Amino acid sequence: MDRRTPPARTALLEPLEDRRLLSVFFVSPSGSDDNAGTIGAPFQTIQQAADVAEPGDTVVVHAGTYRETVTPVNSGLPGEPITYEPFGNGPVIISGADPVTGWSPEQGDVYEAQVGWDLGAGNNQVFFEGQPLNEARWPATGLDLSHPTFAHAQSATATVADGADASSATLFDTALTQPAGFWDGATLHIAPGPGWAIQTGTVTSSAPGQITYSYTSDPNTRTYEIPTAGNEYYLTGTPAALDTAGEWSLGNGTLSVWAPDGSNPQNDGIEVKHRLYAFDLDGLSDITVRGFSFFAAGVTTDANSNGIILSDLDMQYVAQTGTIPDVWTAPEVAGVYLNGSGDVLRDSTIAYSAADGVCLAGAGDTVQGCVIHDTDYSGANYAAIAIYGTGNAAYDNVVYNCGREGIRMNAAATVIDNIVHDVMLQTTDGGAIYTYGTDGTGGEIADNQVYNVNTTGYGGVGIYLDNNDSNWLVDNNTVWDCTIGIKLNPVNSNDQIEDNTVADCTYSVGSSQSAAMPGTVFSENVFTGATDIGPGAMDVDDTSVGAFVPPADPVVDPVLAASHGSLTPPVNTGPVLAADAILVQDAQTQLASDQAAQQQAMADDAASMNAAISAAQSALKYDIAAQPRELAAEAALIRREHKAAVQASRSRKSPAARNRLLAELTRSIPSIPEYKKALLAEIAEDRAAVVSAQTGGQVKTNTDQAQWAEVIAADNQTLAADNATLQNDAGG
Repeated sequence: MDRRTPPARTALLEPLEDRRLLSVFFVSPSGSDDNAGTIGAPFQTIQQAADVAEPGDTVVVHAGTYRETVTPVNSGLPGEPITYEPFGNGPVIISGADPVTGWSPEQGDVYEAQVGWDLGAGNNQVFFEGQPLNEARWPATGLDLSHPTFAHAQSATATVADGADASSATLFDTALTQPAGFWDGATLHIAPGPGWAIQTGTVTSSAPGQITYSYTSDPNTRTYEIPTAGNEYYLTGTPAALDTAGEWSLGNGTLSVWAPDGSNPQNDGIEVKHRLYAFDLDGLSDITVRGFSFFAAGVTTDANSNGIILSDLDMQYVAQTGTIPDVWTAPEVAGVYLNGSGDVLRDSTIAYSAADGVCLAGAGDTVQGCVIHDTDYSGANYAAIAIYGTGNAAYDNVVYNCGREGIRMNAAATVIDNIVHDVMLQTTDGGAIYTYGTDGTGGEIADNQVYNVNTTGYGGVGIYLDNNDSNWLVDNNTVWDCTIGIKLNPVNSNDQIEDNTVADCTYSVGSSQSAAMPGTVFSENVFTGATDIGPGAMDVDDTSVGAFVPPADPVVDPVLAASHGSLTPPVNTGPVLAADAILVQDAQTQLASDQAAQQQAMADDAASMNAAISAAQSALKYDIAAQPRELAAEAALIRREHKAAVQASRSRKSPAARNRLLAELTRSIPSIPEYKKALLAEIAEDRAAVVSAQTGGQVKTNTDQAQWAEVIAADNQTLAADNATLQNDAGG
């Protein structure tokens, strides 16, 4: 026989792809970075976990304070982020500040200690029991960062330089009683000219009643930066200014502190800012950070940071800066800086920033559901939410207490359903929602509530499209209690301003100079004040009414409630026909909607009941039809089992033994009457199921009908009340 070697067998299985078990790493203040990072042997620092975490891993952090900047080594992957979150046994605080000890008396109530770091002029911050103290300054101010105390120039002279040379100016103020040279080398903080924003300069000489300082002037706006009588200012940057409780000074490694209560700070928890960031995510993607508290530190990313998710964070004192040499070109500083694509900050609190609260500098980034307050307390050109990149969005945020703008856009963006108030606290000629020189194509400013924005000078504005904006859609916003409700500075072109309500403002619509608005359309707005709608604009069906009822309780922020009392703006009296008509229309719409929903619910109930009855009836019909077959089959089976038992019993020789075996074998065999009884019981259950489906369905229908009747009755009552109010206000 010819025997041949069989051919080589083809592999039946493809090599398995590389797989890695996802890991959870644990961190605890009582752990060690030499541990394995397990729940029983946790790391001590978050950074140690960040060194080893890979896509899909989770870092779980026990309660405690971690004084570090977390800089992960690895990115996650789309769908497999690296997640950092608390363990859940208490707050996790990531702090940018370190404690200072070794205090000794310096002079009077001032104590001193050595500090081994210095973040630079204007960037340092000192905390006493978690509360920031003031850098030594004149005039002295309280600890409310957003409402500082200023001095006021009585007069001023200036020499404005050409090109890049520094300009100089002299302020005159009889309140400056310090001796000659006292302020030399100090830093002047001033909102010059019209007070658009605060900038800093360096004092070059000083004498009682006057100071001379050098400053940088913007070639495009230098004529507006010349100081003048009435300008607000203050001075920092010299240890000699430390003359009040609650102040500090830092120089040559020596920190001097006058505690608020005049005590020795040795045991009072003095901390000094040492790190800028709690998380440094530059160059990293697909990382989720949630649930932490950040103190004296923020978050930074860069243009390669994509898919970053920050959520449920409580962030305080997120950014500090105090050196602003140019009015309009402030240092790029923000509490949260998102510069990649698809990054998200949501459901978080950002409180206290000398600069931007949040900056969206990338593309397709979002800030949503956040409370952002007490930002830009430096008074420089910053905002609570600054938007520079394209396709970014701000939704459902509450913004208040800002030195300048609430939300500022330098690119088309979506700004919807935000509440912005009490902004422009230290400056003028800006807005709660502000954009400058931007093509708003694809952007929208809609459904926002804006109020309490009032300043001197050029005024505070609710929604401000400053010079050379175009193609913005501004719709369904409610603005009240502002110097100007909506302002369009020339040239503003092809904007759509529609369905807005602007009330209790000196001007409902304002502009300046030529007020040119070519192609801009105002449509179906409600204005209660004067309007300055410029040439080239079209005004369609706008309504002017004499009074306005602001939305009730637009803010539910407890911090705001505690500091500002009632959250409901004052209610004006007088005819409110436009508002009444809207209420009637809304009530009619609600009634129609509920009636349609009632009909659909009844139809759904009927369909559900019929389906249940049909299913029960089908089961009943099947069991009735199957009964004879099942009974015959069971009878045949019983007979076979009896026959087999008889055959088996014949193996016994004696009759008694055969009978015993036969009885034992047939004990478990049911009788035909018993099986028939079981089939009849099953059919009876089917009949009961049909009745139950009918009864239960009717009960549900009756219950739903009663509930919907209550809803419709309430709608009719609301409609009747609103109609009565409308008739009453109309004098009918």
